[in-house]
Amino acid sequence: MADAASPFSPNRVSWSGENPGIYLKDSAGGKFTALASFFRVVLSPHGPGKAVVVCGAPDQAAGPEAGNFVIADNEQLARWLVSDFVAHFGAFKDKPALKGLGYLKLDKAETRGDIRSSWVESISGGGRRLEMTWSRLGQPVCVDVPPAQSATGKHQMYSLFVNAEAATLALDGKALPGGVFERPFFGRPDGRTAFLAFSETWLEPV
Repeated sequence: MADAASPFSPNRVSWSGENPGIYLKDSAGGKFTALASFFRVVLSPHGPGKAVVVCGAPDQAAGPEAGNFVIADNEQLARWLVSDFVAHFGAFKDKPALKGLGYLKLDKAETRGDIRSSWVESISGGGRRLEMTWSRLGQPVCVDVPPAQSATGKHQMYSLFVNAEAATLALDGKALPGGVFERPFFGRPDGRTAFLAFSETWLEPV
């Protein structure tokens, strides 16, 4: 943490941008049926870029044919995000799907909506298309997560979260199974497995 007398953090910026996600489950206490994490990075050691990590079959160590792939316009950045961040996210951690991911070149990415009601990220490339839709959005909440509570255990993370009561993942026009349920959210009761994450910055100690 920065000294209280200084507005500057002594830590190094790992990356900054956006990272909304949709993690669908078959029941509140059940398993994840489909996962997607979208990145719009404006600054990183590997430059800027967009990427979506899709696990349409989280428990299968298979590639794009099973719906496990990454669509990205900067593959080096995408591989780094997967290995150093996504692999540590609670929903993705130890999932066999991460071992079989295929990397597809992004052709088009489109954003639609308004965080007062609903939001859509549509991403296509390599002959696949994913549409992520968040609806019934909650109130924005700013978080400052210390390393001990962050997904990686070593980064400090700042972000603006908007949790969603409902969300869908449409892969090549077909809805993936599962629904949105509650999830731990730093002690708050309004955490959901579908959320928007804007103004997100990950810092690491120097």
